[in-house]
Amino acid sequence: MPFSRFWDITKPMHDRMTVWPGDKPFSRSARVQEKNGQVWTNSWMTLGCHTGTHLDAPRHVFEKGGDVDSI
Repeated sequence: MPFSRFWDITKPMHDRMTVWPGDKPFSRSARVQEKNGQVWTNSWMTLGCHTGTHLDAPRHVFEKGGDVDSI
């Protein structure tokens, strides 16, 4: 039975956040561009898979654990 409620536990990402030892630190760069009167921003991010708020499935640590779909 699917959940009827969700709680957003997401934390904002920033360059001083904790990362898994050995992973690349989070970084974000942005560049504002303009052409023919139109302005837009391009962004680039570098981060490891364990950066920020995320969910690890039981399979991540238990050989016979379930995947994220089973949670």
